[in-house]
Amino acid sequence: MANKIGICGHCYVGKTTVGKELSQRLGYDFISIGDHCRENGIFERITDDWELNDYVQGFVTGLLQNPRDLIIDGRTICQGEISPKSRGE
Repeated sequence: MANKIGICGHCYVGKTTVGKELSQRLGYDFISIGDHCRENGIFERITDDWELNDYVQGFVTGLLQNPRDLIIDGRTICQGEISPKSRGE
Protein backbone atom coordinates (compact mmCIF):
# COMPACT_ATOMS: atom_id res chain seq x y z
CA MET A 1 0.00 0.00 0.00
CA ALA A 2 1.32 3.43 -0.89
CA ASN A 3 1.80 5.91 1.89
CA LYS A 4 -1.08 8.35 1.60
CA ILE A 5 -2.73 10.80 3.91
CA GLY A 6 -5.97 12.74 3.63
CA ILE A 7 -6.61 15.99 5.46
CA CYS A 8 -10.03 17.59 5.32
CA GLY A 9 -11.65 20.61 6.88
CA HIS A 10 -12.82 24.13 6.24
CA CYS A 11 -10.89 26.79 4.33
CA TYR A 12 -7.80 28.44 5.80
CA VAL A 13 -7.19 26.05 8.73
CA GLY A 14 -3.79 24.86 7.52
CA LYS A 15 -4.52 21.70 5.52
CA THR A 16 -1.90 22.49 2.89
CA THR A 17 0.71 23.36 5.51
CA VAL A 18 0.16 20.04 7.25
CA GLY A 19 0.18 18.11 3.99
CA LYS A 20 3.46 19.62 2.85
CA GLU A 21 5.09 19.01 6.22
CA LEU A 22 4.02 15.37 6.36
CA SER A 23 5.12 14.85 2.78
CA GLN A 24 8.59 16.16 3.59
CA ARG A 25 8.99 14.39 6.94
CA LEU A 26 7.48 11.03 6.08
CA GLY A 27 8.10 10.73 2.35
CA TYR A 28 4.47 10.36 1.36
CA ASP A 29 3.84 9.67 -2.32
CA PHE A 30 0.47 11.41 -2.48
CA ILE A 31 -1.29 14.01 -0.40
CA SER A 32 -5.06 14.32 -0.67
CA ILE A 33 -6.47 17.48 0.82
CA GLY A 34 -10.18 18.25 0.71
CA ASP A 35 -13.56 17.58 2.23
CA HIS A 36 -13.99 14.43 0.10
CA CYS A 37 -11.44 12.66 2.32
CA ARG A 38 -13.99 12.14 5.07
CA GLU A 39 -16.35 10.44 2.61
CA ASN A 40 -13.56 7.99 1.83
CA GLY A 41 -13.32 6.97 5.49
CA ILE A 42 -10.05 8.68 6.33
CA PHE A 43 -11.58 10.58 9.24
CA GLU A 44 -14.12 7.95 10.28
CA ARG A 45 -14.00 8.90 13.93
CA ILE A 46 -14.75 12.57 13.38
CA THR A 47 -18.23 13.13 11.98
CA ASP A 48 -19.05 16.74 12.77
CA ASP A 49 -17.64 19.52 10.59
CA TRP A 50 -16.94 21.70 13.64
CA GLU A 51 -14.90 18.93 15.24
CA LEU A 52 -13.11 18.33 11.97
CA ASN A 53 -12.27 22.01 11.66
CA ASP A 54 -10.93 22.11 15.22
CA TYR A 55 -9.00 18.89 14.69
CA VAL A 56 -7.18 20.28 11.67
CA GLN A 57 -6.32 23.46 13.56
CA GLY A 58 -5.07 21.49 16.56
CA PHE A 59 -3.14 19.20 14.24
CA VAL A 60 -1.42 22.18 12.64
CA THR A 61 -0.54 23.92 15.89
CA GLY A 62 0.16 21.01 18.20
CA LEU A 63 0.89 17.74 16.49
CA LEU A 64 3.38 18.47 13.74
CA GLN A 65 6.08 18.12 16.38
CA ASN A 66 5.72 14.35 16.04
CA PRO A 67 3.59 13.54 12.97
CA ARG A 68 4.44 9.84 13.13
CA ASP A 69 2.06 9.56 16.07
CA LEU A 70 -0.79 10.19 13.62
CA ILE A 71 0.04 7.41 11.17
CA ILE A 72 -0.70 3.70 11.49
CA ASP A 73 -0.21 1.47 8.44
CA GLY A 74 -0.46 4.36 6.05
CA ARG A 75 -3.76 5.63 7.44
CA THR A 76 -4.53 8.74 9.39
CA ILE A 77 -5.81 8.11 12.88
CA CYS A 78 -7.69 10.62 14.97
CA GLN A 79 -5.78 10.78 18.22
CA GLY A 80 -5.12 14.48 17.89
CA GLU A 81 -6.19 17.17 20.27
CA ILE A 82 -9.77 18.31 19.76
CA SER A 83 -10.84 21.32 21.77
CA PRO A 84 -13.38 20.73 24.58
CA LYS A 85 -15.75 23.19 22.90
CA SER A 86 -15.93 21.06 19.76
CA ARG A 87 -16.75 17.94 21.80
CA GLY A 88 -19.63 19.74 23.48
CA GLU A 89 -18.00 19.82 26.91
